[in-house]
Amino acid sequence: MSPEHLSSGGGQLVGVRVHDLAFRVTDDYEFDEPLNYVIVTSSNVSLADDMTSGQILFHAAVGWTVANADEDDDPVKGPFDLDLTLEAHFALTGTEIDTNEFSDWIEFNSEHLLWPYLRTEIASITTSAGLPPLTIYTIAVPVFRYDAMAESPSSSSELPESSHDITDP
Repeated sequence: MSPEHLSSGGGQLVGVRVHDLAFRVTDDYEFDEPLNYVIVTSSNVSLADDMTSGQILFHAAVGWTVANADEDDDPVKGPFDLDLTLEAHFALTGTEIDTNEFSDWIEFNSEHLLWPYLRTEIASITTSAGLPPLTIYTIAVPVFRYDAMAESPSSSSELPESSHDITDP
């Protein structure tokens, strides 16, 4: 089973805070050519002994490359250095779960759940430093699709008359 879904019960994000922050403006930075930012992430999951909760430290570092650089090119000096670690807490209810399954679930879902917090913090930090806000890219969230009609006891293969495709003119 893939880690995006727990086999039964539910997991929920219950809190997020900044755990660690290192930020330094590059005073002698000179804008010579356009730069691209790079976000490098890592994480560390820990679980409660009773398997009812878990924590993740989600670390992100902002790096810089020349706009038209190859993937193999070395990072370059940018307008600032930023390392940020978010601490998130998860709760698990309604299930008995394997340690690896819960850890994998937190690891997989944390990037998708914490990315908006990371975007907000980075934009806020750069703005507070008197720099233009760096609003990092969004990421795609995995979609869980299921046929609600098929699970309904009175399901029919036909859609109700009021249903229509909203893209039709």
